[in-house]
Amino acid sequence: MAGLCEGGNEPPGSLKATSEEHRTSSQQERNLKKYKDIDFGTNLLELLHQTRRWLIVVSRSTAGKVKCDPLDWDKTNSDKHGSYLLVMGAGQVTEQMERLQCLAAWNPRAQFVVVVTSDTDTNLRNVAKYVFNELWGYKVVNVVLLFKSIKERDSDKFPVDIYTWFPYTKPSGNCGHINDVIVLDSCESSTRERLRSNVNLFPEKIPNNMKGCPLRIATGHVPPFVIFKGFKEYSLNFSTVDGLDIRMLQEIITVLNLSIALRQKLDPHPWGFRLGNGTWIGLCGDLAYNRTDMVVDKWVNNLIDHLMFEDSHCYYVDKLTWFVQKSSLYPRWLSLFRIFEPAAWLCCFIAIPIAAALMRFFARGMHKIFGGSSESYENFVNSFCDSWATIMGISLARLPRNQPLRLFFLSWLMYSISMNTVIQAFLTSFLTDPGRKYQIDDIPALKVSKYVFSYEQFFEQFFDEELLKTLQPKHYCMNPIDCLTYIIDKGNASTLTTRASFSYALVNDFKNQTTSIHPFSKDMFQFPLVMLFQKGSPILESFNKIISRLVEGGFPQKFMNDVTKTRFEIHETVTLEDLVDDYIPLAMLHFQAPFALLLFGYVLGSVTQRISDVADQPPASVQHCDVLNLRPYFPHSDAFWAAGEHTGVP
Repeated sequence: MAGLCEGGNEPPGSLKATSEEHRTSSQQERNLKKYKDIDFGTNLLELLHQTRRWLIVVSRSTAGKVKCDPLDWDKTNSDKHGSYLLVMGAGQVTEQMERLQCLAAWNPRAQFVVVVTSDTDTNLRNVAKYVFNELWGYKVVNVVLLFKSIKERDSDKFPVDIYTWFPYTKPSGNCGHINDVIVLDSCESSTRERLRSNVNLFPEKIPNNMKGCPLRIATGHVPPFVIFKGFKEYSLNFSTVDGLDIRMLQEIITVLNLSIALRQKLDPHPWGFRLGNGTWIGLCGDLAYNRTDMVVDKWVNNLIDHLMFEDSHCYYVDKLTWFVQKSSLYPRWLSLFRIFEPAAWLCCFIAIPIAAALMRFFARGMHKIFGGSSESYENFVNSFCDSWATIMGISLARLPRNQPLRLFFLSWLMYSISMNTVIQAFLTSFLTDPGRKYQIDDIPALKVSKYVFSYEQFFEQFFDEELLKTLQPKHYCMNPIDCLTYIIDKGNASTLTTRASFSYALVNDFKNQTTSIHPFSKDMFQFPLVMLFQKGSPILESFNKIISRLVEGGFPQKFMNDVTKTRFEIHETVTLEDLVDDYIPLAMLHFQAPFALLLFGYVLGSVTQRISDVADQPPASVQHCDVLNLRPYFPHSDAFWAAGEHTGVP
């Protein structure tokens, strides 16, 4: 039973009872000498425990105390009380509860022992029902009431009856409504130190089978977690809704045998918050003013909701990241040249003349020693052409004859086969998919790109001032679908949304068009999703047990995949083309690189031929010379000129 304490400040009129004993060093030394022959560890533990005792504060309630703000967070202490002992009159329940709620360690699930002081002849069962009903308003369930027994009220033996109730078990309770109280046990008349039945005073009050008790649930339309298939403000089933949260609820409600009263809320941001005057709106307002028992709606665990309400165990982690359009494709005619880096291409081309020089060396210098004539390889041009033909996979007209040349040619052949295989493999892949240019994939690159930042204004509560200054220019959108549509239409824009929303929109809202959106490889935030309950909700622990089992079995991810109609979790760049398993037939569009290279060869060959023709033409002075005018200078007979032999070379 934990004592009541409030930050170390006792109210006026309080009595501080403590057994704290400050021992001097001399006292500890005497104790050590006294027990020096006994186990040292046992003595040390005993002395450590004696240096500090529990602090007990006994106080009376303060009438007219202003109700505390549950959002006043005590950062110095995160402990929770385990039990309470209250001595009060039947009409002081509200005062005591309001006071206890002001404590940072307030715990409505603790064990309560309430001693009710009443000297009247009022029916104790009615008094007990009233007290239990008041405590139920503060979600206090594990409670027993102690009354002086009516049978021996005037006796000096002062027997005590112990009352309790069960909110969901008839005949004591019916779905949280009190019908009757139960005398759980009583003290013996002879001594007040023993109970007659010696039963457990705090049995389990929340059954595993709720027998159809109603559960009020409020939610909003936030795909893919809650999807409105049709709007009906109030319904008694899940026929008009779907989504991850709904499917989780269906499993839990089936196990607990609960019935539901579902309330749908049409609002782009249905979660709500507290206004400046202290009023709560949205789904938070429904919880704060007891209009619903719980809410589900892609609820992100946060400090304010944690202090004001109670959250379940995390059942799914959504990831918030930036999305941009994919970078543009490389031109297909560059496919052939992108197989290697420029340095690799340079090394490949340099290796050919080096190989030709070595072939010429082995053909010239080694045939006298090892025999075998390879005259064709003694010519550098022939060796160069054979080296080029080998690496291209073309057969040779002349084979090497001497042994050193053959060994070198074998090594060159292995190199050529390897290079040729690599080139063909990469060329085939580049022909079908030429690849994309530099892709923006982090915040620094996004800042430099001068993109428009498009996101929901709701997310700004998670940004610091420095980040907000850098998000310029910006554009606010209403929901993830609007944000993704904006960057598709504009192009040079980015948006911030969750991966789950992106995968759902990709398969459902953009299924009739090819999208080209790239999510960053690193997430900006991770959102642990929870279900939100009223403070002290008695069914929270039952929900947490089932949620833990569902998470262990991987059901949340399965539900998400079923809702988004995907077979895998989307982590990287995904488009509708990526979801197709069919082969892509090669068309003329894919062969831009080979035809570009062929055209380049045609042009190069034509230019070379033209240069060769020009180089082989004789000088102009010789070309226009009239050989008949040279007759007087040649000592030949007239018969020579008459025979026409002058038509030859002059």
